[in-house]
Amino acid sequence: MFSSHHGSHSNELALEYFDFAYPLIFHRHWPSIRLALLSLPKPVALLNPYSLSNKNIKQKLI
Repeated sequence: MFSSHHGSHSNELALEYFDFAYPLIFHRHWPSIRLALLSLPKPVALLNPYSLSNKNIKQKLI
């Protein structure tokens, strides 16, 4: 089922398993999910919409 030939890396085996199992769960969304999982992370900020000081925080982030 999954190749475990000598010299195979664990991440390659994981990708092989993910490509086998997850399309059955996520269907047409799997290619986008796979791309997101393999992409480099990007820094983000999530602001609390209930905070009174969001305006000051937004200015500091820009």
